Amino acid sequence: MVLPLKKKHSVSWVSPEAFEREEIVTNIEYYKRNITKIHCMRMYQEKRKLIEKLKQKDN
Repeated sequence: MVLPLKKKHSVSWVSPEAFEREEIVTNIEYYKRNITKIHCMRMYQEKRKLIEKLKQKDN
């Protein structure tokens, strides 16, 4: 389910899958302004995955 982006919604409403399928282009300006936030969120998730992998190796 993809929620239409409105200015009151936070970027966290957007699932990475939906972002990758490019289903969220309802409000182009909003989308452009928040693309860096989405990117940061994705980077954070990648970092978390990496840390989990490293923890598993240690055990």
